[in-house]
Amino acid sequence: MNYLKRISPWGLIVCLLFSGGYIKAEEVLKQPSSWKDYLAFRMAKGDLGEWRGTGVTTGIWAGIPAGLKYQISESVNLSADRTKFLNSHQFKTESGEILSTGSGFVTYDAGRDKVYSSGTGFDMGTLYTATRRFEGMGKDQEMWTYTETIKDQTYTIRQTIEWVSDHEKWVKHEREGDASSAIVMKLTKVSKDRAKVPTSSLEDFYELCDLLEGRWMRDVILIADWPGVGLKRGEQLTAYDTFSKLLDGELLKWHSVGGEGEFSAFFHWDSASSTIQNTAYHSSGAKHHAVWWKVDDGHYRHKLDASFERDGRKLKGEANFVFDEDNKLIRFLGEGIKLGGEKLDPLRDVFRKVSK
Repeated sequence: MNYLKRISPWGLIVCLLFSGGYIKAEEVLKQPSSWKDYLAFRMAKGDLGEWRGTGVTTGIWAGIPAGLKYQISESVNLSADRTKFLNSHQFKTESGEILSTGSGFVTYDAGRDKVYSSGTGFDMGTLYTATRRFEGMGKDQEMWTYTETIKDQTYTIRQTIEWVSDHEKWVKHEREGDASSAIVMKLTKVSKDRAKVPTSSLEDFYELCDLLEGRWMRDVILIADWPGVGLKRGEQLTAYDTFSKLLDGELLKWHSVGGEGEFSAFFHWDSASSTIQNTAYHSSGAKHHAVWWKVDDGHYRHKLDASFERDGRKLKGEANFVFDEDNKLIRFLGEGIKLGGEKLDPLRDVFRKVSK
């Protein structure tokens, strides 16, 4: 019973209340323009890793009875060629009896411009097979229509996956024609997986430098009341960014001016940890440090660690640089970034290359 079981937007889903979980009105959904677009969306949510949750079954799955307390674990990974999300799950009772185990994948068919998915496994020892139709994605959620066949029964479930924070997502299911069995699975990301930072090669660092080198204009929507910028959260500005190679290409300098502030940041490859690191110094007195790594061609991600404003508030979270339009555009994306413990607005800056 791959937890990624089926959804379909039957119009806009009205606010529903079930299984102790509140389902807000659905967002306007869209289809991704490419696999890179969908990959960037999922990576911005920090979906890779291990997720766990508990609850009580409702009978929504044909092969699993209602009323059983369960524990669920799910693993989400990228395939070696980075063309598929691979997910597997184990669903068991508190006493350890296996209710369901299975695996599946999500990938993109460029010929049809469609994301699609399938999976298979066993519900209490009985084989099931499943296909999923992608209905679209919004700011914080995606929707699927899931069709499962087990024994002689085939049925349909709509599924909404909503990322409510950088470490929690809710998976909501409702069977077609049977709203009474609806269920919300609240999953929390396992912290030890969140703490891992992938290593990078020196070639990865050189490649990032080549992609960034030059002058850029950046459309900025402020996600916080940043000290020293002179504008408020939600206001917009244009920033001017220059990336320059220094020391025969062993150092990359990023200089940016926007609003009333400016900053300089320096990238280097750290041979001791095999990581790409950068440290930024802002005219407001802030200092931000991050570790970067390559996710895919034209896609880099970074994790903020020792990053503080002058008043002591810590900046935490992860964000993505996704290159597009022949590497002449960068989408700067991030969800769940926090400043002093407060969750900030989603990061959605766009860089446009001016010159080499």
